[in-house]
Amino acid sequence: KTRTMAYAALLSALPALILYYMPTCSAIPQFIVESGKPKCITISVPEATNLRVEYEAPDLDPSKGPVWISINQVRPMEHLHDKIVAHRHKAHRKPQQPFSQELAERTSSINHMIDADGDVSICVRASYASSANPMRFGLFCTAEQSSSELAKNMAG
Repeated sequence: KTRTMAYAALLSALPALILYYMPTCSAIPQFIVESGKPKCITISVPEATNLRVEYEAPDLDPSKGPVWISINQVRPMEHLHDKIVAHRHKAHRKPQQPFSQELAERTSSINHMIDADGDVSICVRASYASSANPMRFGLFCTAEQSSSELAKNMAG
């Protein structure tokens, strides 16, 4: 009976032991850039959002030429209420200026505040990338709304 209890205890502890000793994988999905043309992804984000773009550029070599990440709101969404108010008052929202940052490190992150709801394009441009010299890039984006914007959205 003692042997059965010990065996049962081992079986119940086994999943925890496996998870503890199992290696974890925390890689960012990557894509290949094979020209100096921008390669982009598009995501949708709400207004008043801090967009954080974590990147990995394992083939980055700043001595060969500049590499940039650009963030640009490509399609702001307008709510029906906003369209009606804009039509009545002829108020026009000034478009948000694109943001670019030259990469100096192989792994880092970029933060940028997005002003309006809509689609945001995140582009990588590597001047020295080519089919003979492809470059790997990984991007992982997270969006955090400001606490005042969260409270406003919760209220209605």
